[in-house]
Amino acid sequence: MNQTKLVSLIQSFFGRVGGMVLAYLFTLIIARNYGASVLGLFTMSYMILLLGTMVAKMGLDSAGLKNFAQFNSRSSQKIIFRSIFKILIVSSLSFSLILLIISDYLELHFFEMEGLSINIKLVSFLIPIVSLLDVLMAYLKARGLFLTFAIFNQFGRFFIGCLILMVLPDGIDPVYISMIALGGGLVISLVIVLMIVIRNNRVLFDLDAKEPESRLNEYLKLGLPMLMASSTVFFMGWIDSFMLGYFSSSSEVGTYNVAVKLAMGVSFLYTASGAIMAPIISKKFYNSEIEDLNKELRRYSLYATIFGVAVIVLY
Repeated sequence: MNQTKLVSLIQSFFGRVGGMVLAYLFTLIIARNYGASVLGLFTMSYMILLLGTMVAKMGLDSAGLKNFAQFNSRSSQKIIFRSIFKILIVSSLSFSLILLIISDYLELHFFEMEGLSINIKLVSFLIPIVSLLDVLMAYLKARGLFLTFAIFNQFGRFFIGCLILMVLPDGIDPVYISMIALGGGLVISLVIVLMIVIRNNRVLFDLDAKEPESRLNEYLKLGLPMLMASSTVFFMGWIDSFMLGYFSSSSEVGTYNVAVKLAMGVSFLYTASGAIMAPIISKKFYNSEIEDLNKELRRYSLYATIFGVAVIVLY
């Protein structure tokens, strides 16, 4: 592996980990300052935002990533972007309008959470923003701008969101303050990423290209299977919050969300250390070094137990 690829991998890794840490910090600020009920409303609203964005994109960000990486000429990239943007703007605005119309019904008859409707209305305005941001992020990734991608994929939006949460005045209703903060982070991230993309390829936004209709079908054929795959991953990650939101209150959703994030943070070390130990165990077992293998396992078990007990005592 050459040095450039190694640096790119490190940037992506720390950008992803940094984004997770800031997402946890964002959750912590909401939970400490506004309580479990507000956090529960944010959790359900964020889930709907992710779901709406995923459906509205129809896998076009994945299709864009493939085609942006495949075609190097700026004129080809312009055609790709324009084709995807035409579909994206229609789908995202259509889904946003539907969500705006049914927001009151979702609050009164489905989730039965007071204050959820206003948050869903805010989400409906954010869906086109997040959809466009994800396509632009796909362009950055395809063109090798990994540092910018790492910063703004998750890290930037939650970092800006945390700053907004800390500077917002006290008079704002806590019910929707978290979505305002996240929305501000998304809008600012979109503006910055848009400026970076324009600086990298100004031709991308020229309006004089003619796009054959057949290419639109090509992008959809590539994107829709990715939508199905993304749907599976989404429901695996959010089905617990969805069911809890359907059967219980926003306070219980918020409490559960904090507990899950703490558990995920604790399990990260176990997962990482398990991945490190796996080849060591395999090698020693293959070489019949049973005594050394037992020593390694006892040492690992001791460290894992100490860490687990320390976490339980601290929390």
